[in-house]
Amino acid sequence: FIVFFFVETALRLMVHRLFFFVNDNAGWNILDFVLVVISLLELMVSLTTGKDTNGTVTYLRVLRLCKFARILRSLKVITAFRELNMMMESFRACLAAMFWSLVLLIFIVFVSALLFAQGVADGIQSQPENLVAEQRETVMAHFGSVLQTMLSLYMAVTGGNDWSLYYNMLEQMGSFYHILFIAYTFFSAFAIFNILTGIFVERAVAASMPDREQQILLERRKLLEQANELRDLFACMDMDNSGFISFEEFVNCMKNPRIVAYMSSVGVSVHDVQHLFKIVANENDEVDIDRFVDGCMAIKGAATALDMQKQLYYIQELSQKLQDWERRYWPKILAKEEKSFKRAL
Repeated sequence: FIVFFFVETALRLMVHRLFFFVNDNAGWNILDFVLVVISLLELMVSLTTGKDTNGTVTYLRVLRLCKFARILRSLKVITAFRELNMMMESFRACLAAMFWSLVLLIFIVFVSALLFAQGVADGIQSQPENLVAEQRETVMAHFGSVLQTMLSLYMAVTGGNDWSLYYNMLEQMGSFYHILFIAYTFFSAFAIFNILTGIFVERAVAASMPDREQQILLERRKLLEQANELRDLFACMDMDNSGFISFEEFVNCMKNPRIVAYMSSVGVSVHDVQHLFKIVANENDEVDIDRFVDGCMAIKGAATALDMQKQLYYIQELSQKLQDWERRYWPKILAKEEKSFKRAL
């Protein structure tokens, strides 16, 4: 273990040198360096004295567990562990909600325990003749104190014990506490736990959504897959294997409804075949397959706000050029026409 980490840290120091302590992973690098130094000192002390060190240095070996945090970070990148990483992120996102759920549950159980413990105490004092000694001991074992009552109430709604047992005990008190107990179990089972479950599910779903890096990776992978599929499709259109697609080859292949349906599925509309080919081929009679794929990937899907702003920019630029042309040449044209008109007269 020590040799492995020593070799690893030494090789990284040889490669990065002083940059090892100031790069983006400086915190982890410093932790690795400290652990290796402490482990070497511990080994030297053990070899010198011939005994195992049991001092403070030994307890610092617990910090080696922090190395696992670096391994867990790599799970976000490896595709095979994506589900495991999603579960861990969901659990992490639910920790705060879990803590406050525990606080809420303890508060509700505590308030309910005060009510039922007081009711049981009043029932035993007011009607001691209704309970035999064995029944009294059983009731006191479950409702003898606030803590015991809290445990009994928690077990009644979580399956630790049958709620009918506590219902029969409270019914023997001769008051309305058994009805309150039914209301407590109904409120806990159908209200509290369902609300808490909904909160946990909502947090888990939010945490399972891919983050920005994963969204970028998934989007790039999707675009690459679509580009490769289009490249394979257009390679089949190249009948003469020249590496170029002519207008005739493209029109003939567009007569196949399956090809048209596939291109529509990836967002490339082929309602006007001639117009599509002219746009992608830039008015040429044939176009390279890679160029054709890039052109189709550029025009696929609906127009975005950027496309609209681009068209508006080109229109404004063209309008400005027309206005400049009119200011520059229109007076000359009018003057020339006026001279021609005067000569004709």
